Amino acid sequence: MSDAARTCWFRSGLAALLLGMVCSLGVAWGQGAAPAASPAPAAERAAEAVDEGDRWYVIELAGSRAGYQRTKVTKAEGRVTTESEAKISMKRGAVGIEVRMSSEFVETAGHEPVSMRSVRVMGSGPVVTEYTFGAEGIEVESTQGARTTKSTRGLPEGVWLTPAAADAFMRQRVGAGAKEIVVRSIDPSSGPDPIVLTYVFEEKVTVQALGREIPAWKYSFTASNLPQIKQTAWLDERGVLIRSEGDLMGRMVVRAAAREDALRDTAGPEIMVSTFVKPDRVIESPRRVKRAVYVLSVPEGEMPEVPSGGGQRAERVGPREVRVTVDASGFMAAAEGVGDERFLKATPVVDYKDPKVSELRDRALAGKEGEGAAARAEALRRFVYGFITAKHMGVGFDTASGVARTRGGDCTEHAVLLAALLRGDGIPARVVTGLVYADAFAGATDVFGYHMWTQALLEREGVSGWVDLDATFPGRVAFDATHIALGASALDDGDLERDMAKMVGLLGRLSIRVVETE
Repeated sequence: MSDAARTCWFRSGLAALLLGMVCSLGVAWGQGAAPAASPAPAAERAAEAVDEGDRWYVIELAGSRAGYQRTKVTKAEGRVTTESEAKISMKRGAVGIEVRMSSEFVETAGHEPVSMRSVRVMGSGPVVTEYTFGAEGIEVESTQGARTTKSTRGLPEGVWLTPAAADAFMRQRVGAGAKEIVVRSIDPSSGPDPIVLTYVFEEKVTVQALGREIPAWKYSFTASNLPQIKQTAWLDERGVLIRSEGDLMGRMVVRAAAREDALRDTAGPEIMVSTFVKPDRVIESPRRVKRAVYVLSVPEGEMPEVPSGGGQRAERVGPREVRVTVDASGFMAAAEGVGDERFLKATPVVDYKDPKVSELRDRALAGKEGEGAAARAEALRRFVYGFITAKHMGVGFDTASGVARTRGGDCTEHAVLLAALLRGDGIPARVVTGLVYADAFAGATDVFGYHMWTQALLEREGVSGWVDLDATFPGRVAFDATHIALGASALDDGDLERDMAKMVGLLGRLSIRVVETE
């Protein structure tokens, strides 16, 4: 894809993963080259117009240097390879962490997909996911250390462009002065579901970059997996990205730079405490709150949908406001999940078939073979709390098998390990991302911090519903009503980025009014 599209797609996947780091507690183009089909006309005309190059960018978050991104395209032996890599350093409170991502897409010179690969380093070791395109489906193989999981999934729906075809098309449209450009393609770091970027031309300007003034075309753009994020891109006359900005954690900036500049070391900005939400009033004894009502709002635009499920009911009261009622002991029939194999599936993150994870499940449930699913789920929750002894924020986002070996992490590691143990016991499970109230945490007081916990699909009187389980809580307290769910994920292939992306636009913008607590 064009350097602009390639960088923005890759950044979308990276932005979604950053939310996991925060958790502490004109011409319109609607066609593309489909797999095992003839390339779309625009891609066909530009089959030989692949723009080979190696470009570097500095990534800034909240006004501070955070890391770099590199994009590279090469042609060899009748194939085109599109590569991207990024490293971001940041701090959660006083703890420094680092995230590394890289991806590769291989296609033929005629723009037929061959394979793609993503590597993510966020926990105890890299997670490598490889996709091989076939006529009937995609073979997926994910590896962490010596552990490998394999699966098959269907081809992407609809018509889409491979990266090099998208590159050629994007450059053609910029060169032709198109007022609107729509490109649908795949970013390996976000899985095989196509992402749509829509560019709308604003004006011709001059941008300072790479030590000189560069004439540029300014576009506003949106990504289908981050629809609520306002983003801007500046492209040169070839369609090469010079700079992009988006509303993420204050501001995320990607700017063209020399290799030496891009690779400069940095400790990165603090990205957790800065996202805490201060409500309008203090909540007394938060761990004892059984029922609460909140109003969530954003200052402008539209408040994203907030889910109902488990003990939470959400009701929109205006374009910018949602009323949320949380009952810690509540239970409602599941609107989704019953019979859905995703919530029982072993995935690269919820890898419950790993021998060490299976061993932990057996230890946690020893002597409880005759008990019901609800009792076993609670036993697993308590086990995870006690098993993770190194409770710290120095891990980005580890897999269940990684946590089983390190015994360390924060809320994300507790949630993922519990989900794996539940699925290993045959209980459907997913993770929930949202907020939880803390009277004191990381030097802040009386705030809501972004958080992750687990939900198990259980039955009560013959009715199936999601039940909230927070493995960061000790003893008998499995959950309280200061949890506000914003989204849920099966953590299937590509789910993490896609599901978390829905909440990225709330960072730094969300307000919470506490209506009542009991």
